[in-house]
Amino acid sequence: MSQEKTYASPFSRFVDLSDLTQAGMEIEIAADADACEKIAAWAEIRAVRAFLAKVALRKLSSTRFRLKADWTAEVEQTCVVTLEPVASHLSGAFERELYYAPGRREDGGELTLAAGDDETPDTIDDLDYDTVAPLLEEFSLNLEAYPRKSGVQFQPPEIAGAEAENPFAVLKSLTKKG
Repeated sequence: MSQEKTYASPFSRFVDLSDLTQAGMEIEIAADADACEKIAAWAEIRAVRAFLAKVALRKLSSTRFRLKADWTAEVEQTCVVTLEPVASHLSGAFERELYYAPGRREDGGELTLAAGDDETPDTIDDLDYDTVAPLLEEFSLNLEAYPRKSGVQFQPPEIAGAEAENPFAVLKSLTKKG
């Protein structure tokens, strides 16, 4: 039996999508010091110095909504070579279409998409929507997987007295001599 990790969101900003009009709304999100600390722990990085976002929400129909977001973050990760801090600036912009589908549809119908749609809409089951969740998802996808300080390269340790082994030396010993 495998156990799956679940992570609580480090912070949230809920919006009631049922209150949206077609004109939509814009919100600004700025993580305070406590939220930045929680984001860093959640992302398993050294520190988050700043996390800012502008989110625009618009109602497309009674069950469809569009989310557009621009975000920036100042982070500090650990260099995989020297273990020293590496500061970096991250930013991104994305759009998502949200599709409200409360519970199971009784008619058994399926959501059909027009040919050429690049992405399917995100299905949500509650109109009380956390606007920070997709921001954190994009943030985590943009983190450097193996951060390195500028100009640092990995140098394998030299073993005294060891000469470079030919990886085919074992094969040579297996060949028959005629």
